[in-house]
Amino acid sequence: MSSTATGRELTLWKWGLIFIACWTMAYVFFVKEEWLVRQVEEERAQTRVVLGEGAAARAERNARSVWEATFVHSHVIEATFKIMEPGKEVDDTDAKVNGFLSPLRDWAAGRMRVCWTLLYQLFVRVAVASTWWTYALVVAVPFIVDAFVSRKIKAAGFGLTSPHMYVLGRHAMFSIPLGAFLLLLSPVQLPATLTPILIVLMSIALWTSISMFAKRA
Repeated sequence: MSSTATGRELTLWKWGLIFIACWTMAYVFFVKEEWLVRQVEEERAQTRVVLGEGAAARAERNARSVWEATFVHSHVIEATFKIMEPGKEVDDTDAKVNGFLSPLRDWAAGRMRVCWTLLYQLFVRVAVASTWWTYALVVAVPFIVDAFVSRKIKAAGFGLTSPHMYVLGRHAMFSIPLGAFLLLLSPVQLPATLTPILIVLMSIALWTSISMFAKRA
């Protein structure tokens, strides 16, 4: 059962990543830039309310420092926009070609700005999520300890374990991170309390998969 379950989970991740790639490309091609900027601003305002100005500002500074070192100082962003600059006009033919391609360049530049905005927002979301690591420890450790204690008690006594609950918990352990990654790439405004909610759900999944494991194991 274990190898079969692992195969199903790997298949879930494979198709999940394919879906995430298609999901992201759809956003890059169809999301309006003005709407995306508005969503980003509203999400950051909500983050400042929940985390406080100091913690939110530190998270954004951390994200910005990594972003600038990775994409700005290396001139990667600049290079992507240079590709869409019009070529030199030597004669009337070049001018006509540039004029014909101008709307396409404008559209491509807007899509590129959407792409970079989504990627920068991903950096900010990861930095904000990392501020909850102490909360993750406080929540997850008691769940894990209690799960192992419950398993020992069931193994020593006549307590029953549920294979269905074990499989459900195990699948949830693989599905929740995949869903979290999908949400991190989403252009819609995410609630600032999403990370602690996911931490609690992941802790419950861990507790279920550990405490409901077969007694003989």
